[in-house]
Amino acid sequence: FKAEYEDILELIPPFLRTTIAKYIHIKILRDVHFFRGAPEEFLTALSHAMKQEIIPPGEIVVGGHSQHIFHVTSGDVIVYKGITTDPTDEVYDEGGVVVHLKDGAWFGDAAILRGVESPIVVKTITACEALVLEKSELRDLLGKFPEFFMKSMVDIGHTNQWPIIFID
Repeated sequence: FKAEYEDILELIPPFLRTTIAKYIHIKILRDVHFFRGAPEEFLTALSHAMKQEIIPPGEIVVGGHSQHIFHVTSGDVIVYKGITTDPTDEVYDEGGVVVHLKDGAWFGDAAILRGVESPIVVKTITACEALVLEKSELRDLLGKFPEFFMKSMVDIGHTNQWPIIFID
C-alpha cells in the first residue's frame, strides 16, 4: 500500500503535494494535547516547521536533554528508563524497557515543554519515518502566540513555567 501511495504522490503537482502534507500535518498536530485549541495560523506555521526524516534502526533519538519532538509516522521505537545513551549501560537490559511505540506515537514533547532532562532513552527498532520539530522552531512560534502558550501551559498544569521553553 505504501508503495502505491508514493507512486500516486509522484503524479501530483508539487504545490498540491505541499498542500496535502500541510493538511495531514495539521490533523496530526491536533491529536497532541498541548496543541488542541491552537489557532489555525499557529498550526499552519507549525506544520511548515516540521521536517520529515528517515531514522535508521538502532538509532538513539532521545536521551537526556531533548531538542526535538517526534511523531512516528511509520516504524517502531522502544522507550527505556534512564538517561544514559551508552549502549553498554544497564538501561538496555530487558528490565529497562518502559514501552514499545509504533505508528502515530509522539515523544520528546514532555521534556521540551517542561524544560527538564528526559528520564528516558528512545531507540529505533526498525527504520522509522518521523515528523520532527526542533525545540528552537517551537520556541519561536510560541513566542508569536503568547496567549495560546499561556492557556496551554495552564491546561497541562504548568502555570509558572512560561520561560522554561525559552531556555536552551
